[in-house]
Amino acid sequence: MTDTAFKLGDDVFTSRARGTIIDVRATPSGNWVFGVEDVTGEVSYFTGKALRLAQSNHIPSPHETSVPELEVDQTIAPRPEEDIADVLRAKPDVEDHSEHRVKTPPAPGAN
Repeated sequence: MTDTAFKLGDDVFTSRARGTIIDVRATPSGNWVFGVEDVTGEVSYFTGKALRLAQSNHIPSPHETSVPELEVDQTIAPRPEEDIADVLRAKPDVEDHSEHRVKTPPAPGAN
């Protein structure tokens, strides 16, 4: 696929449905992911390679594909969960999780 500059408000096709870009974020690995809202209001995140601008009069040429292409270092296609995980890792978790620590029982005979 060609490199396309996507922006907020663009109407796009994903591997799932047609939608509108409502969020753009950088991942820790330096990639961009795009939040796409579909007609039901569900938002999913995709890399630019998984998106295609929606054009009502566009007829794909024989060399175009709607399936994400593999990068040189990939052996399987990226899954949407990987993009979502990148987005979640981009925002540091600074909440206090100390109440979730496992309490270690005292050793036998140690009182």
